[in-house]
Amino acid sequence: MNKIVVHTQGIKDKQLRLRIYRSAFSSMKNAIVEKAREFGVPVILVNPSYTSTVCPVHGTKIIYQPDGGSAPRVGVCEKGRELWHRDVAALYNLRKRAGDVSPVSLGSKESHDPPTVKFGRWLRAKSLHSIMIEDKMSEMKV
Repeated sequence: MNKIVVHTQGIKDKQLRLRIYRSAFSSMKNAIVEKAREFGVPVILVNPSYTSTVCPVHGTKIIYQPDGGSAPRVGVCEKGRELWHRDVAALYNLRKRAGDVSPVSLGSKESHDPPTVKFGRWLRAKSLHSIMIEDKMSEMKV
């Protein structure tokens, strides 16, 4: 597999550097959307800007310590004074922007349990999807 590496340090045009930097993320997003459609999974694209800086409960600003402090990724809601990890706040806000389409809350373990594959099955040259279907079919036969 050939790999192309682009170094943007020598490019003086700021807009061109930004376009090159963003193209990698755009390619990844397109690959994820394509795979999701291949398996019939609906895709909802939302704008991720400012999702980690707004409290999902009160809609007010989350204040993070400017110097980083002992917990640089944890902030405090201006209104309710709750502590929010920036990634958790972003997930809740992204979910709200998507229209809260998930029937299972983020706290539920049911939707987050990884699929289990019997030892040795993952060594075969098959996709995880086909292995999971075979395992389900063998469970139905028993």
